Amino acid sequence: MLAEFLGARTVCVLSSLCLAYNELHDRGLAALSGALDEGSLLKALDVSFNGIRDVAPLAAVLKRNRSLTSLDLGMNAIEDASQLALSLRSNDTLTWCSLLWNAFDDTKQLAAVAANSDGSRLTLCGLADGQTEVSFPRERLRTVDGVLITRELAQHSRLQAVDLSHNDLGPPAATALASALPACRALARLNVEDNWLSGARIKFGMVVGTRDPSGLAALASALSSAPSLTQLNIANNGIDAHDARVLGEAVAGPGGSKLRGLHVGSGACQLPVQRLRGRDEAGTTAAQSGVLDLSPMRLDDYDCVVVCTALVVCPKITQLVLRDSAIGVIGCLALGDAVAAGGALTRLDLRGEMMMQNGSGKRELGAALLACPPSPLAFLSCDAWSLGPDMISIDLSGKGLAEGDCVLLAGWGGGVGVESRE
Repeated sequence: MLAEFLGARTVCVLSSLCLAYNELHDRGLAALSGALDEGSLLKALDVSFNGIRDVAPLAAVLKRNRSLTSLDLGMNAIEDASQLALSLRSNDTLTWCSLLWNAFDDTKQLAAVAANSDGSRLTLCGLADGQTEVSFPRERLRTVDGVLITRELAQHSRLQAVDLSHNDLGPPAATALASALPACRALARLNVEDNWLSGARIKFGMVVGTRDPSGLAALASALSSAPSLTQLNIANNGIDAHDARVLGEAVAGPGGSKLRGLHVGSGACQLPVQRLRGRDEAGTTAAQSGVLDLSPMRLDDYDCVVVCTALVVCPKITQLVLRDSAIGVIGCLALGDAVAAGGALTRLDLRGEMMMQNGSGKRELGAALLACPPSPLAFLSCDAWSLGPDMISIDLSGKGLAEGDCVLLAGWGGGVGVESRE
């Protein structure tokens, strides 16, 4: 009945029709498509949330329809994008279209659909001209959705912030973002927290998924080419020590980065990227002091890996303060590598209840110091002691030292005095 009404052009003057959240399925769409021939007056059609799988009837009509300017096919079950690609190439009146939240099983198919629009003429993910923010947090976006959205970012010259956090975006989405960043002239804030950009996640102590570091590596490499990006949140993406090292090298490398804040670890704070580079917060001038105090940030292992990698790549920091950080073996290994690299670091403060919660971290750091005698550190502080070059005696009685403490003490260097902390 509805299709017949729409087809009766002498009676029907509808310009907009919303049929979202119904049960049209394929047969309903086929019947509806029959009324949308070249003589139709309908300009806007919304058939989202209808369980549609087969869009062949609508695709055939879109090739000759000259009235539709807005089409919403979001949140259906469309798998084959090839027919849509052909019809979108032929249609020259559509300016707004949403294909998000479908079941496209091939990112190449989706890229083919996207390639058929000329950007400024047609959006395929519902973005509007002049947008300054793109926000899809907790929207259950899949990787193909992320690729589709990312393709359009560079076409919005005023875009300043993108939030794709808490979704299911995988490594191909990270690669697509990397390709788009250099062209996003005004983009200052990018949030991709809590996705699957590494291809895997830790859930209940078990690795879920298959690791693929290519997307994160591409994204890290693109940071130096991002003209305006100052804030990046990439936390909770299954990042491992290798990924963290790649990020550290990217933000501190010779190419530089305009980033000011990088959120990698599980804490709530962002790493001050420019301070890691020995610059002021804005990154415009060299810092007056070589002291980097990250105590309030309560760093975790992967934060520590980024920091230590940056210190090796850009050795400007002489004193590193990491009080009350939740650093374990991985972070202590990174600290050991940074010290062994022989950079500018001469003071290290590891005091705090959260620091090196078990002896393994202390052993790893001590072993690294033992491997590069004499110790390049002039000052080393932890909960049991504060060591300095002018100390002439050691009194650690009653400190409850364990094996890890002894290895760390030995690594700092025998024959150096210690001022006991009461």
